[in-house]
Amino acid sequence: MKRLVLVAFALPLLCLRYSNAQHLPTKDIPSSPGAEWKPGNTGEYQAELRQNPRKYPAIDPNKTYALYELIDIAEEQNPATRAAWNRLKQQAARLGVANSALYPALAINVPVLQERDFIVFPQVLLPVLGADSERADVTIVNPVLRLNYLLFDFGGRRGNINAAKAQVFSAGSELNDTHEQVALQVTDAFYSVLSEKGLVDAARASVQDAETSEKSVQDQVNNGIATLPNLLNAKAHLQQAIYTLENAEGAEEIATSTLAQAAGLNPTAQLKIQDMKQAPQRSELEESVEKLIDRALQQRPDLLAQVGEVRAADAEIKSARSELYPTVKVQAQGGYDSMRTATNAGPTPYIHQGNWQGQVSLNWTIFDARRRRYQIIQAETQKRIAQERLNSLRDAATDQVWSSYIASKVAFRRMDTSKVLLQAAQTSFDAASASFKQGLATYVDVVTAEQALAQARNEEVQAEAQIFKDIAQLAYRTGDLLGSRFLQANRNAK
Repeated sequence: MKRLVLVAFALPLLCLRYSNAQHLPTKDIPSSPGAEWKPGNTGEYQAELRQNPRKYPAIDPNKTYALYELIDIAEEQNPATRAAWNRLKQQAARLGVANSALYPALAINVPVLQERDFIVFPQVLLPVLGADSERADVTIVNPVLRLNYLLFDFGGRRGNINAAKAQVFSAGSELNDTHEQVALQVTDAFYSVLSEKGLVDAARASVQDAETSEKSVQDQVNNGIATLPNLLNAKAHLQQAIYTLENAEGAEEIATSTLAQAAGLNPTAQLKIQDMKQAPQRSELEESVEKLIDRALQQRPDLLAQVGEVRAADAEIKSARSELYPTVKVQAQGGYDSMRTATNAGPTPYIHQGNWQGQVSLNWTIFDARRRRYQIIQAETQKRIAQERLNSLRDAATDQVWSSYIASKVAFRRMDTSKVLLQAAQTSFDAASASFKQGLATYVDVVTAEQALAQARNEEVQAEAQIFKDIAQLAYRTGDLLGSRFLQANRNAK
């Protein structure tokens, strides 16, 4: 007895000591922050990566893809759009759950009980009963249909439904915003590839110029006009041009891989794209920046999504306030009892009996230590937070549209300047080359003009690509990239 009492007191103490001990549920934690983590089941996760690789859509290696085609592929295959689409489906399911609260819930329960009992009689009853015991097998089947219906709750369910509707709208706007973001990524990557292609062409032209200059210097050396150092400088300049060409070709391959990844394709895919179409015109900026800002503040998907968050928070306030009031519920059930008993003497008659009941109940929490009040404060605070986020997004949208508008205007001016610069550089190089052949200019003059021409070519290529990027950025900032003019022109030029 003493041992039992000792165990009764010691066991709770041991349990308390174990619960207070700082034991971790795994032994894979490193002994110090500087030690490497080495879990024992890495192979299982690595096997899952091997068994479930990223699946990319097949593309035609012989086809030349237009920008709109790559955007269409990206909207379907990019993981970001797929995740946003599933979030929208998730919120739609949440709305279905909220709507279901408006209807009664029906449930059926069919318990089946089987039991066996033994009854032992006193010996004095043996002459009367003729047996000293009796066995009884009892079978009970009791199907029950139950109905539960929340009849009235002062707007609690409706608040949840409105919150779910707002969340659906917010998720749908986020999906549209994701489409715009993906389209911008593809557009930017697309024109980066074209820019790199243009730089490759410019580098090849520079190589040809360097080869021409080297041949000219060689002729001058053969005629005794130029010196050997001039020829060596020409050869070094040619190798520098070849080196620049190789770098440009490598940058083009990297840009193509980035474009494929943005489109949701295999980064190693051999992707061919169309050349630049007609550059955007200044008519793209015919609207004033004030009108562009107004349009952005009315239609940008990220702003619309945040409006949905504000409305959802407002609905949550109404739902929280409904907790202050009572609810009225209706509950009903109907069943059917069936029982059969079999004894040593044989089966007894079946017992069949129907039953039902119904009730209307009013539930009202009259004291909860201000829990419901705090929930209302929490919901109201959440709405204010959502509203301030909306204000912040509006300020950011205004600044972004303004910055993109200015950048687009500067891009057009840069394009004009780059064309004039290229023409001037070409004229200067041609004059220097001609003068060098006649012995009226030095090789240094030729190299200087050749370098200026190479730089002018690069500036012209980059300025043209930057116009496309800046106009696309402006369209994205106003919230209508997918409907912008030059993308539609690209699509119609199929």
